[in-house]
Amino acid sequence: MDDTDQRRIDAGNDIDLKWLRSFVVVAEEASFTRAASRVHVAQPGRLDLALIGWAGETPPDIDTVVLADDELVAVAAPGHPLADAGAIALGALRDLPLVCLPRGTGVRAALDAACAGAGFTPRFVFEASALPMVVQLAARGLGLAVVPASIPNGPGILPITSPSLRSRLELAWDPAPSANPAARALIEQARTLGPPGRPVS
Repeated sequence: MDDTDQRRIDAGNDIDLKWLRSFVVVAEEASFTRAASRVHVAQPGRLDLALIGWAGETPPDIDTVVLADDELVAVAAPGHPLADAGAIALGALRDLPLVCLPRGTGVRAALDAACAGAGFTPRFVFEASALPMVVQLAARGLGLAVVPASIPNGPGILPITSPSLRSRLELAWDPAPSANPAARALIEQARTLGPPGRPVS
């Protein structure tokens, strides 16, 4: 981060993000795949903190706190064959045109894994790196969107059952103490933001 950037984060005491070696926010990447490839916090000296979407177990060699743990739902445009279904089984997504986030995100990983477990490959017709755009594409009738339940509102929201799907957003860091005082302070504050990441049961 450039030294002229004076943005601060409120973590009890103001901490200049410019003093961190690296502060990665996956949602700001143009490509989630490229962002995911940068998130190797278990390799000492590479990253201080990373904001990552998970679908399965949190890796054992990093520390995390859970910032969001969301059920996934489908979003259908008015007139879609499933718009008034109320709730749908995962198998109902087979062969349907779908809209979702790209690979490298927790939402996509959860959906891909669930569909593979059900014996089919999801048919993605559009991908967007921002959740509001995923919802907008579905609203225009371009496909059925799969997004966290906290994102959309209004009609056409369909809970997914048999099985239900979840994804998590976690703040992650190397468990080895950082040599950077600002990073250590920010990590201590991060521990208070939510529960630690745990294996998915």
